[in-house]
Amino acid sequence: MNKIQRILNAIGDSRMGRRLVILGFFSTMLGLFLYVSVVKDYFFPPEALYVYTFVDMFHPEGVAAFEQANKVKVVLRYFESNEELLAKFNISRGAGYDVVMVSDYMVEFLRKDNLLQKMQYDQLPVAQELDPRLKNKFYDPNNNYSLPFSWIPYGVIFNKNIFDSVPEQIGLHVLFSDPVERLHGIKRSYRICMPDDSREAIFLAGQYLFGVENTFTKNQLVAIQALLIKQKSWVESYVNQDLGYPLFSGLIKASFAPLFAVDKVLKTSENFLFRIPSEGSMLSIENLAIPASCKKVQLAHKFINFMLSKNEAARISNLYGMIPSNKAAYQLLRPEMTKNNHVFPDDEQFAKLHLLTNDVPQKAFEEIWLAVKSS
Repeated sequence: MNKIQRILNAIGDSRMGRRLVILGFFSTMLGLFLYVSVVKDYFFPPEALYVYTFVDMFHPEGVAAFEQANKVKVVLRYFESNEELLAKFNISRGAGYDVVMVSDYMVEFLRKDNLLQKMQYDQLPVAQELDPRLKNKFYDPNNNYSLPFSWIPYGVIFNKNIFDSVPEQIGLHVLFSDPVERLHGIKRSYRICMPDDSREAIFLAGQYLFGVENTFTKNQLVAIQALLIKQKSWVESYVNQDLGYPLFSGLIKASFAPLFAVDKVLKTSENFLFRIPSEGSMLSIENLAIPASCKKVQLAHKFINFMLSKNEAARISNLYGMIPSNKAAYQLLRPEMTKNNHVFPDDEQFAKLHLLTNDVPQKAFEEIWLAVKSS
């Protein structure tokens, strides 16, 4: 009998040793009980659904609820822009993803490149609850390939103290008139932010100069470029993110922005107002679609149906500041949101919101934007 065996026998013969053995056994069993799901998932991983999306589009509790109900793991992968999404899909054909979040104009590109598969409406009963104002748009005329997930009005957010008396309506002059000149009842000079997006900035300048939405002549594009270059002298920065810091710090007094980028500001302070410009503004519709390469088609439809459902749509909206596409969810939104027809546009305000089409070649946008940024 070797030394190790004698030690083990001695432990087993002693009262303390037996207690240690029993304690060790039950500790091992308790550990297995507590971590059985972890061990199980390691050796037998659950089915996974891969979703390609912008950040802050799905509520964590909603994702967890879907996972539990369907015994599936939802893996979220993120992209920063629609152009990044398109570049990746052009290379991979969407392989590796089961559901994708796509902005309105980009749906048209993906659809025409055969990168999306048709929706199976027999698996999407929630489609009947969606706001009809968001359906049958230019990018997917019959919603064969996408369903609206949320919609976002763009407007001007401004600090009320730049006016002697805050007007009922706000015009785009707040952004395009030189603040130093203090026109239109403005009592002090200020700086602004503009979106760091050529399509949005050019549309807005065109709306201010010509009252048109999407199509411009060569001469109009020249005038738009000149206006944006002039405006740059009072632009603090071009941003596509939360505007809380520049507004609260006083770096800027006004900005053109999507609602979700200023939602926290509006919830936190009464010093700021959000207005849809009297000349009109932009609308963005975010959509859910299924890549053509997806093999988990039934599960993908379940996910879309769940995320568009009334309760889940309202939960996402109240957290992130987007307006849900599910019309039945409107009654569940925050009252301070639904009572403001700039934040939650009624039909009259909605008619002033325009989608950006793909009518102007992207190259023209890029050339103008390069001239503005390098001026």
